[in-house]
Amino acid sequence: MIHSHNPHQSRLSIKTGVPLYRQLQGIISGQIQSGALIPGDKVPSEMQLMNRFDVSRITARRALTELAIRGLVTRERGRGTIVAVSPPLPNIPSSIEGWLENARQMANATTVHLLSFDYLPVENAVATLMKIDRGKVVQRAVRVRMLGDRPFSYLDTCVPEHIGRRYDRSDMGVMSLLELLENAGVRVVSAQQTISAIAADDEVAAALSIYAGAALLEVTRIVADENGEVVEFIRALYRPEMYKVSMHMDRIGKPEGRVWTTQAALNEDY
Repeated sequence: MIHSHNPHQSRLSIKTGVPLYRQLQGIISGQIQSGALIPGDKVPSEMQLMNRFDVSRITARRALTELAIRGLVTRERGRGTIVAVSPPLPNIPSSIEGWLENARQMANATTVHLLSFDYLPVENAVATLMKIDRGKVVQRAVRVRMLGDRPFSYLDTCVPEHIGRRYDRSDMGVMSLLELLENAGVRVVSAQQTISAIAADDEVAAALSIYAGAALLEVTRIVADENGEVVEFIRALYRPEMYKVSMHMDRIGKPEGRVWTTQAALNEDY
């Protein structure tokens, strides 16, 4: 049984610009990823999906076919469509202290699909974060990072134009942005990172093959060079079942005022 996670999800919408089969695929995929449908469960038939979501047989069939191609379901004669057993995800070590090195590890363990690459005026909110004039041209790229054949993260990055011109769109698919910055002569020395939660909009949901409104981890990072100039702004959206953050913490200080601190902060004191 396909259940909805929000009251508006029972109907698909042609107004979003996202193909109906992708929306339907995202709903079923979201149920699998949330655990509402587990390995061995039977997915509704084409006819049931047609009636439930008021779509054509072609739309229902393509949604199920795409799920099978991604390995989320198997289609068996006489049994119908069954939720597949998911292979274990590879472990990519990560920590707050070593995020520069982690970026390289992430790039080596995953692949990238470049969705857009443009030079355009920066949005006002991003201009404030990057400490640049409103309307100034930046290089903006949107990518989806894949872990095997599964969408893992949605990456929206902005880089000052004079830095972005030192590489092209073909480089974005084969190297991490950190490596591109370093190859462009930028010395990255600091970053401010914020982690929060957000609901997926239609565009992101389609890119990550999840349902609109699904919970995502939002990681924003403002990266600076040795002169304190912002050289990158990134907004990364992660599927929560495929990403976690861990850090080592120590209790320091006098007994009456001991506080928790990360190893990174300790290292800065020595």
